[in-house]
Amino acid sequence: VGGIMRTLNLSVEGMTCARCVGQVEQALRGVDGVRDVKVDLEQGRASVIGAASEETLVSALNEAGYAASAAVSHIEIQTSSSMNSIRLTVAGMTCGKCVGRVERALR
Repeated sequence: VGGIMRTLNLSVEGMTCARCVGQVEQALRGVDGVRDVKVDLEQGRASVIGAASEETLVSALNEAGYAASAAVSHIEIQTSSSMNSIRLTVAGMTCGKCVGRVERALR
């Protein structure tokens, strides 16, 4: 499988234990083009580095018995009527490093 190497973040539902993590890792590593896999049980996420398509990865997880979808990052902005404050809801952060990056970007 050729293509551009990239990191895809997936939301994975149904993981409850370390055995589930192993099954998710095995399913993803079995996909052509996958170079590395990291699974976070607590966050219900999998990060995949490689050239495999999102659809192929989701399909592999579905076949293994897990519901999966792309973990899309987005920002929602709510402002007060006086414009004195802005509340941001940021989705798609998976770790403390993500939080730090967002905080630095907003300063």
